[in-house]
Amino acid sequence: MIGIHRITYNLSEKGERTRKEEELERLSEIFDVSIDVLTGHAILPDKPSNNPDLDQKVFENVLLYILNQVGIKPNIGKTVLYKLLYFSDFNHYEKHRSSIT
Repeated sequence: MIGIHRITYNLSEKGERTRKEEELERLSEIFDVSIDVLTGHAILPDKPSNNPDLDQKVFENVLLYILNQVGIKPNIGKTVLYKLLYFSDFNHYEKHRSSIT
């Protein structure tokens, strides 16, 4: 979606490559967030999700389940956790045509 190869994206995720301005702009459009949020220069306020379909309690349970399964492993960080949440939800949607949360 942002017009780069998977390997290039992977290097960016690992911090081994600096993202170009065009990539950051495209990512901010895709995720509907500012570039400051993507680069970690913005502080996000604690507020409820503006997604009316999100069931907060179910989301918490999914998060706790995943943390219980993988949280004690040393290589599990924030990025890996986000990816696990994303792929779990994506796989559920593919099978059942509904989001987990």
